[in-house]
Amino acid sequence: MANSVTIYLQSIVCENTSEMGHDEVYVKYSVDGGRNKRFPSSGYESMSPNDNNPWVINLPIEYKNTLVIGLYDSDAGKDDSLGTHSYTAADASKEQSNTVSNSNGAKFVLNTGPNKQ
Repeated sequence: MANSVTIYLQSIVCENTSEMGHDEVYVKYSVDGGRNKRFPSSGYESMSPNDNNPWVINLPIEYKNTLVIGLYDSDAGKDDSLGTHSYTAADASKEQSNTVSNSNGAKFVLNTGPNKQ
């Protein structure tokens, strides 16, 4: 991709779940307004604040202008959004920790940067 940047989704930390126990977390991201891609391609990571460990991903994502990263809770019915964050091309060169949340009380931190964690 010409004139593109790469950001690493380094890790995700759960500070609070949207339901009792664990959230079954997966990532959807959209590059430059395109179709959503899912990580992992199937399955999820079971997360709670009591786990005391981040989900280390180190997923490189290449984009030109905008990137939207969303977290979802895999449920038997409709999957719930746990929150989203948007990035510009300038964000790819910085280490960042961005909190995403939803109205059900979920609170997660997306750790990103120009390199793997």
